Amino acid sequence: MAARFRLRKGSLLFVSVYAPTSTATDDIINNFYSQLQDVINSNKKNCNTLVVAGDFNAKLGNQRIPLVMGPHGHGDRNSRGDRLVDFCMVNNLTAAHSWFPKRSSHKVTWISRARNARNAIDHILISTEARNHLTDCRSYSACFDTDHWLVICNLKWKFRRHATARGLRPQHPNVEALKSEQSSEVFRQLVRSRVTQGDSLEAVACVIHEASLKTCGTQISQKKQPYLSELTLHLIQRKRKAVGTPEFTALRNEVKHACQKDLNEWLVTNINTLNQAYQNHNCRAMFKTTDVLLQKTCTPVVNIKDANGLVLETAEEEIQRWHQYAVDLFESNRPRPPHHTTEVE
Repeated sequence: MAARFRLRKGSLLFVSVYAPTSTATDDIINNFYSQLQDVINSNKKNCNTLVVAGDFNAKLGNQRIPLVMGPHGHGDRNSRGDRLVDFCMVNNLTAAHSWFPKRSSHKVTWISRARNARNAIDHILISTEARNHLTDCRSYSACFDTDHWLVICNLKWKFRRHATARGLRPQHPNVEALKSEQSSEVFRQLVRSRVTQGDSLEAVACVIHEASLKTCGTQISQKKQPYLSELTLHLIQRKRKAVGTPEFTALRNEVKHACQKDLNEWLVTNINTLNQAYQNHNCRAMFKTTDVLLQKTCTPVVNIKDANGLVLETAEEEIQRWHQYAVDLFESNRPRPPHHTTEVE
């Protein structure tokens, strides 16, 4: 599998591989590296950085090789490792794990079922020119049934953002304006006058979006903090437009003071709400205000598993699982515990 990514400076080609096992013949190994080289040559025309990762079934050893192996390898190199070193030299690749001092358990990537053999045969290879972007590389034990360990490599790159033509940027309605009774009534009238029975869901969504833009106007910017007011957002928009002008410094100071003022007012309002809820013994309001102050995120949804412990992917399977659980719960044929009675004289 090969994928290309646009970076802020240049581009990246990522290739995922799975090499034949050590029992394969030399012809199969040569055929594998030949196909891998063809994939790289056909996709690396516009990419100046290459990353090849996967199960190579090759041991690179701990001997340092200039531009290929660093001073922190693991084990002894075998014949498949020699073939992988030649491949790295041809494509100017280096082994990421060999540049970080780690304990032996963080370098091993494969452990036999009998626990009597440990090897490092899964590797992440990166272009030597991009070695400075490496921050860490080590292996982690897997949480599922496999004899391989997960190899994770941290790379510090900045991806290029997709350029959007001016005027074509998606517009978002200012939903805060719907809190007004007059605006909400105008919005309802517009939607009722344009939606008819039998319209598709896409048409209804388009009508709602256009009516909201017409009634509420467009949102100035995304509110990253809950305490920012509309005046502060207008001021932030003015500051962005004033970049490179003499007014930028003054606007930046105004934005700083306005944000601090909004934060203080937001904290005071929520603390007063919390105190009032405490005095009225309103636990629901207390917990709700506390979550707002702490900015808690929603807890992830727990996956539903079948009787064998496998995660269910479709809604029909989950409904069937709940049905089976209810049947097993209420129609269980397990024997009831005996009822013991004691005679009192």
